[in-house]
Amino acid sequence: MIITISGNIGSGKSTVTRRLAKRLGYPTLDVGGMRRAEAKRRGMTLAAFNAWAEKHPKEGDWAFEQKFIRTARRKKNIIVTGRVAYHFLPESFKVFLRVSALEGARRTLANQKDRPNEFKAGVTLASLMRLHQQRIRSDVRRYRKSYHLNILDLKQYDYILDTSRIPIPTVVRKVKAKFQSWKKDL
Repeated sequence: MIITISGNIGSGKSTVTRRLAKRLGYPTLDVGGMRRAEAKRRGMTLAAFNAWAEKHPKEGDWAFEQKFIRTARRKKNIIVTGRVAYHFLPESFKVFLRVSALEGARRTLANQKDRPNEFKAGVTLASLMRLHQQRIRSDVRRYRKSYHLNILDLKQYDYILDTSRIPIPTVVRKVKAKFQSWKKDL
């Protein structure tokens, strides 16, 4: 079984994925992590890499999508975290984690040491919220242009959960319960 987890910036996608994978005994694949690693390899911030990918879709987004699709489909069970993973793995249980813009920025700021090439040191909460808005606009443009997708259309998901005020262990329990219910209905 494949689970795909998408969501707003700072919604807890990576943390939920790691903890859920541990509970289910599933491996994980983090498309955002792959993108961050490629940006770092190129000496770019993630925002700069995303802007480059808008102009070079075959080397940017398309290459990543093909890689994660092949990897995910070779596994019997896997959790894939990525903005459009749900689209390329339509057989998956599709989760979207929401978070308010303010809370997402707070969480990202608190975890900035984990992602040094995502933004410059000394960023403020207000400037980080603007940076997140720019990143979402870039993602919307890229995926609309490349795949004719509206990544903000939540009707595409099997389960949507707002994590703004819910502790991560509760989020993991809720996602796991919905996944198990979804599996039973197959």
